[in-house]
Amino acid sequence: MRKKRRKRVILLFVVTFLITLTVGLSGVVIYHALQNRQTQDTFSEREIATGEGSVTSGDAAGEKAGEDNGAGKSEQADQEMAESDDAVTEDGEMQPEDGSAESDGLSAKENGAAETEPLQEIITDEIGQATLVFGGDICFHDPYANMGSYVQRGSDIRNCISEVLLSEMQNADVCMVNNEFSYSDRGAPLEGKTYTFRSKPENVGILHDMGVDIVSVANNHAYDYGPQAFLDTLQTLDDAGVYHVGGGENLDKASQPVYFTIENLKIGYVSATQIERTDSPDTKGATENTPGVLRCFSESELSHFLDVIQRAKEECDFLVVFVHWGTENTDAADWAQPYQAERIAQAGADLIVGCHP
Repeated sequence: MRKKRRKRVILLFVVTFLITLTVGLSGVVIYHALQNRQTQDTFSEREIATGEGSVTSGDAAGEKAGEDNGAGKSEQADQEMAESDDAVTEDGEMQPEDGSAESDGLSAKENGAAETEPLQEIITDEIGQATLVFGGDICFHDPYANMGSYVQRGSDIRNCISEVLLSEMQNADVCMVNNEFSYSDRGAPLEGKTYTFRSKPENVGILHDMGVDIVSVANNHAYDYGPQAFLDTLQTLDDAGVYHVGGGENLDKASQPVYFTIENLKIGYVSATQIERTDSPDTKGATENTPGVLRCFSESELSHFLDVIQRAKEECDFLVVFVHWGTENTDAADWAQPYQAERIAQAGADLIVGCHP
């Protein structure tokens, strides 16, 4: 009798032990399954938050995250990136296979980048760096003292500008100044205007000697010798290969941005003038059918300029807005500058450069 009871106790103990072991193992399996599911959900949430794991061109935070993850390229990524080299346009910009313009916010798949597993690096082009240099008002008016000094020094800009400054201008990726006069042998000084400036067309070569790549003609002296001399100025700059913004044969041309692509970085330039604060300025604003400069004095002019800025920003990575404004002979911002600067920044300007005072 005791032996039977002992056998029952031993059997019960063994059965109890096996049941406990089975339940414990099942718990472990369920725990790990839940952990794996939670991890996958975390990856999914991360992908959703970043646009299905995409990193847009110029998203430094996303690129840094890819580096921190230490992930390598997949064979598929290498293949797709090799194929994407065929889709580079002549100016160095990436063009999707369907020919549409690349825009921020596209997923990796839509951008033609490789689809990767979670925690793998998303392959994107790195935005480059560029050195931009700016100067204010320049004037090559032949009777002026500075041009007399230029001629006396052998008509050599190296004898007029310090070697250090000239090197900065010449070695910049883009150097910009304000061209505050006309290049022409034609026209007559505007009647009643105190100061009028004009330079021989061949003097445009001085811009090349200085390292200038682009000028603004949106100022209060580009129109000093009338519409014909103004048009001659635009043609002279075009013939010399010097880009210009802020003026044109009509309002549409005067509103056109200029773009430079430096190391995969697309930089835009637009310009306008707020000087000659009157509804009937000597320097005529461009209209739909007449030449002139792009103005931003009145609210309607400013509204148009803000539209120009917004559209230009949509086409580039970095936008420079070059404005002729301020009050002469003071280093303090005047009543209009803070007001306009805030609106210009909101419209999309990454950098605002002013001149005139």
